Amino acid sequence: MKAYFEEGVDLTKTKICAVSVKAGLNLEKVSQLLDSDEGLASK
Repeated sequence: MKAYFEEGVDLTKTKICAVSVKAGLNLEKVSQLLDSDEGLASK
């Protein structure tokens, strides 16, 4: 929230990985999730 609203970080870009690590998430898992279709709604 802070990155987006206060710092203007575009969370659709790969910068999200750095934000994720700052939030305590695992960088490898975040990268894998962003590079996959996992979590997308199926039609």
